Amino acid sequence: CSCSIDEIAMVLPFDDYTSLSTAVNAISIGGERGGSMRDSEQVQAMAKRYREVQAKAKKACFVIP
Repeated sequence: CSCSIDEIAMVLPFDDYTSLSTAVNAISIGGERGGSMRDSEQVQAMAKRYREVQAKAKKACFVIP
């Protein structure tokens, strides 16, 4: 929802957001192509950061119980 998006925007600049969300999406690619992303510690750290920010934004949302 928009309150979650606003919360994420307060924490991350847009360029950081796109990099982190791309890392999360890349990890979900199956097979060998995704394996190189899943094996990268840097990509794993980026995905972890994205998930943390996303979870915090979800908690701040007044719509989602």
